[in-house]
Amino acid sequence: MKLVFTALCFLSSFAYFADAKCGESPPSPPTNLMTSPTAGTLRIDATQYCESYGTRIEKTNQGEPYVGFLDPNDWMAFDVELPTAGTYQVTYSVASMTGKGSFQLEQLGGSTVYGSITSVPSTGSWYSFTTVTHTVQLPQGKQALAVAIRQGEFNLDWIELKKISGDAPDNSVPHAACRADEYLQINVGQKNRISAVDYCDARGVQRKISQNGGYHVSRIDANDFVAYNIEVPKSDLYRISYRVASKDGSGGLVLEVYDKSSFGTVSKQVNIPSTGGLQKWATVSHTVYLSQGKNILVVRGKGRGWNFKSMDIVVGAVSPSPPVTNPVPVPPPVTFPVPAPVPAPVATPVRAPVFSTPSNGFVRADGKHIVDGNGNNLILRGQGLGGWMLQEPYQMLTVEAAPKGQWQMFQKIEQTVGTAGLEQYHRAWLDNWCTYEDVKELKASGFNSIRVALHYNLFTLPIEEEPVRGRDTWIQDGFDRLDLLLEWCQKEKIYLILDLHAAPGGQGRNSAINDYDDSKPSMWEDEENVRKSIALWVKWAARYKDNTWIAGYDLLNEPNWGFEPGHPNGCSEQTNKPLKNFYDRAIEAIRKVDKNHIIYINGNCWGNNHKGMWPFADNNIALSLHRYWIENTDASIQEFLDMREKYNVPLWMGESGENDNNWYKGAVQLLERHNIGWAWWTWKKLQSSSGSYSINPPAQYQTLVDYWAYGGNKPANAMETLMELAENAKLKNCIRNDEAIAALTGI
Repeated sequence: MKLVFTALCFLSSFAYFADAKCGESPPSPPTNLMTSPTAGTLRIDATQYCESYGTRIEKTNQGEPYVGFLDPNDWMAFDVELPTAGTYQVTYSVASMTGKGSFQLEQLGGSTVYGSITSVPSTGSWYSFTTVTHTVQLPQGKQALAVAIRQGEFNLDWIELKKISGDAPDNSVPHAACRADEYLQINVGQKNRISAVDYCDARGVQRKISQNGGYHVSRIDANDFVAYNIEVPKSDLYRISYRVASKDGSGGLVLEVYDKSSFGTVSKQVNIPSTGGLQKWATVSHTVYLSQGKNILVVRGKGRGWNFKSMDIVVGAVSPSPPVTNPVPVPPPVTFPVPAPVPAPVATPVRAPVFSTPSNGFVRADGKHIVDGNGNNLILRGQGLGGWMLQEPYQMLTVEAAPKGQWQMFQKIEQTVGTAGLEQYHRAWLDNWCTYEDVKELKASGFNSIRVALHYNLFTLPIEEEPVRGRDTWIQDGFDRLDLLLEWCQKEKIYLILDLHAAPGGQGRNSAINDYDDSKPSMWEDEENVRKSIALWVKWAARYKDNTWIAGYDLLNEPNWGFEPGHPNGCSEQTNKPLKNFYDRAIEAIRKVDKNHIIYINGNCWGNNHKGMWPFADNNIALSLHRYWIENTDASIQEFLDMREKYNVPLWMGESGENDNNWYKGAVQLLERHNIGWAWWTWKKLQSSSGSYSINPPAQYQTLVDYWAYGGNKPANAMETLMELAENAKLKNCIRNDEAIAALTGI
């Protein structure tokens, strides 16, 4: 018997689609990535997944890699080929300090659940691994098996599949996969909420990320279903409310109930109303009768195309009409057909130019103008969040100690307070620098938009740290922070523009701006950095494609790189071919998942050298310029006004600042006189009157910076100083520069 595990998914010419992995298997597997200790047994290294979400590769004290810090809704998928269908014993090597953890084995996307591990035991250490096992029925052929985490706090080392028999799945009992699973206890006197994605069995559905956080079951069509185990305290009427979304109101649901005797009852159909979009949620309810004890609830789709977020169950509800509990024949048993290779979330790109047609409601380009969701002219008046996710040396007063960039500053911090100390400081800085209070203050100060400067390393690993070249490990913390910022913007009705400020490898020789480490290949010196940059944009675009408070994607901040000899910062480049190629590929990739959002294009030479780059094969695009230390005259922007006329594209001034208040006022007047929106730099920085807010450095901060720069005795209170610095970054502890803000907005 031969079991084939494909650990690597070879990259096509469009390999920059990060999620197009599982199913793109090489002709024969690299044998160094699997071991077969016995005939009919396959052991899979957990780090050799072909797709994942929220995972991190860690190492034991002996340097052996494993997948660590598994949390709810994380998952990883593996390409396997099984010669026959039948019963398989699946063993997992796990470690947990807390004894918390549960997960399920499913088809990638969650359309079929094969079985669950309901409890990961405490092993006394994060590095002490033990095994847990269950028996499942698996189909024949090539497939992507996924381990989906339901409860977290454990690590995974390897997975082993062992063939037991060729028996067909036992489908004599409806939804047999649920019967071995854990049951959710329904309590009297409270609302019992079940997340839609916590099903024990399913068909035809997929998990998707919700715009406002969490997950939902996506695109339920006729006869698709999701099933849940519950245990009810008494035989009674129960009010069940469903959070649903539908664009056109063409769907519905029925609830099938199977009690311990496997006797099925079916509710009347509940129609799903039109909610105006697949991420705009409404509640529908009905009352059903449930028998005491263990039950399986099956939500089965009618009609087509609706999403399911959660359901609430309340005991002893008063029924507006008698429940329908007429016995009906048990539906056909659940089968487990051989799944076709699961398509990746992003399709193979088309080489031809793609013109986007944005939906109504989105900020977009309209000829030479940027317009709002109603088609009205929109002048973006924004602030950049520079210093939050990327700490530039001049903002942190560390130019003498760490002139090369954040990476060098963090290296100094780690040498001073250790890895744990660096992580504690960085987490506190990220928590405190940008909060809901900042967004409310931005809105109150007269700004209508935010340009958030993003560092790639909060979202994915550097190419040098990826376990397998050409694959992307995603870091959930960055996505969670960006989700939260967007949630705040939605509450305050202020637009958010995503800005890739530090791309993989670094996009410019000015390392302080983009965190370029000159000991490693830049974005332009290793194609893998370009691929990863595009993969990250596809990830963001797929996540936010339906959100109307996103006012666009600023694809690459201030590239400054000479592609030809003698042009060190790209200011005299005439063609900018590598930069143009990156933009073409990125736009084409984004448009595969998001046709709604406007895209902003920076030139070379810190954003302003657009030679050789225009036009682009997209009609929802804007030309971005940056302005520093230049006169506020029509002549200073004339070349960009000419390009607006020539290429019929709007202009956006994506970054300016670092000057006096009179210059600020004149710059805004110049730009708005020519219908050019703007974003200022920056909202906060240390000891500054040119930003909108100033952060007070701690009393001992300069001593710490001097130690980094010149050596000497290590400050005894270094950690306390860093944590005080992070505390001072909170808005309430900062100083408002009233005149600087008034020069921009008049408020």
